[in-house]
Amino acid sequence: GLCKDVWTPFAQSLARLLRVDAQTQKHRRPEVLSWRLGDVQLVSVDLKGHGHAPALLETQLEAEDWMAYAHQVEEILEEFLSEMPQAPEEVFGIGHSLGGGTLLLSQALGRQSRFSKLFIS
Repeated sequence: GLCKDVWTPFAQSLARLLRVDAQTQKHRRPEVLSWRLGDVQLVSVDLKGHGHAPALLETQLEAEDWMAYAHQVEEILEEFLSEMPQAPEEVFGIGHSLGGGTLLLSQALGRQSRFSKLFIS
């Protein structure tokens, strides 16, 4: 699957479009990579069992894997939003394949609608 690092060229291209520098930011979780692009915060996540993320438990069933991914996304998003001095006006979710499905599930089953827009491929 795709790992969080594949979004680096996207972050660099977006920074050029916005005419700002792409500043990579460290996060305490190894599965998270983020960039500050002027007023835009871009966050990329390795889902469990991918890249630098913790492995899924062997006892988890396939359907439970999807829930684990959705909960992981919700947890990381909540962390980022709580650490921001002011809540952003809009939060966009961008996901491909498994990441896209995870965002849809997170949005559908989440406690509240977190994303203003989802871009899924």
